[in-house]
Amino acid sequence: MRGRPAVVENQDRRGHQALTRDGSQAPGRLVEVGYVPVPARVASVLGLPKRAKILTRRFLVEEDGEPVELVSSYFPAGLVEG
Repeated sequence: MRGRPAVVENQDRRGHQALTRDGSQAPGRLVEVGYVPVPARVASVLGLPKRAKILTRRFLVEEDGEPVELVSSYFPAGLVEG
């Protein structure tokens, strides 16, 4: 078992603002929305069968016009169809 990584206290490091900002107000753009086969790790975490239908949403977060993070969200089809 690995230990927890040491906490970095230096707030001057590149990307710190991107890590600590309110993600609900993140500047960026939606780059993908669609149904895909559920990745094995996602199926395991969400307790879904390996062949489940899942909706994926990918949002590219930008900081000063530069991409800094790709956020992928997974939604079981039963939650979004209807």
